[in-house]
Amino acid sequence: MHMITYGPCQTPTLGFCVDQAEKIKKFVPEPYWSIETVIAGDKGKAFQLKWTRGKIFERSVVQILHSRFCSVSSAEVIDIEKSKKYKGKPAGLNTVKMLKVASKTYGMSAHDTMRIAEHLYLRGFITYPRTESTTYSSNFNFEEILQQHQSHPEWGYYAAALLRGEGFSKPQKGVDAGDHPPITPVLSATKSELGDREWKLYQFITKTFLGSISEDAVYDEVRVRFAVGQLETFKLKGIVLKKRGFLEIMTWQAQNDKEIPTYKIGD
Repeated sequence: MHMITYGPCQTPTLGFCVDQAEKIKKFVPEPYWSIETVIAGDKGKAFQLKWTRGKIFERSVVQILHSRFCSVSSAEVIDIEKSKKYKGKPAGLNTVKMLKVASKTYGMSAHDTMRIAEHLYLRGFITYPRTESTTYSSNFNFEEILQQHQSHPEWGYYAAALLRGEGFSKPQKGVDAGDHPPITPVLSATKSELGDREWKLYQFITKTFLGSISEDAVYDEVRVRFAVGQLETFKLKGIVLKKRGFLEIMTWQAQNDKEIPTYKIGD
């Protein structure tokens, strides 16, 4: 005897799966052609432009178009669109976020991460590492922690600047679970004082704390259109960073691969 269960969620979900499976089975691939071009950027960096015609399914047509400008050695900026964007700083660090980053970035298991965090806590380097809260209390003493870290060889310059009010910004409002405050650094420690995995976790906790009381990053999302040989147009999409904000200390969140030079029409 077999039992089949069904419900208001399972039935439509099964329908979506069957529908997608049928589309995949019926799909007939068709070859297409396009043209790519590469331009030189700053410091030897190159940028690949996308053809505005997109995909063409006749190879001979693409070959004819390509032959018209394949010997052209320059492109001209003919249009620029910009929109201002913000990348928000992180909230205070809780246990779940710490475990996710430790697993994804450092390959640590949840068990090992908590063992290392608790060891750092018992030695006085960080606050209690088991918390669901991501918001700091209204009387949280940021100055005391920054003073501890202003002479650190790696991030002391950044902590000192925040102490002077340079780039300091009130932390974003997170979740107050009513248990313990977000995980923050306490005592300043260097790599030589900690084990390899201890240092990785401590460094992440400290830089996240510094980032959480920094300004947001500001950038322009830019779409640039180029004319190649006055025959074909290509486009480039990227960002131009206007203010680094917290990304100066939390460098791993920077979108370096998306940054493009600052262009102007006629370049």
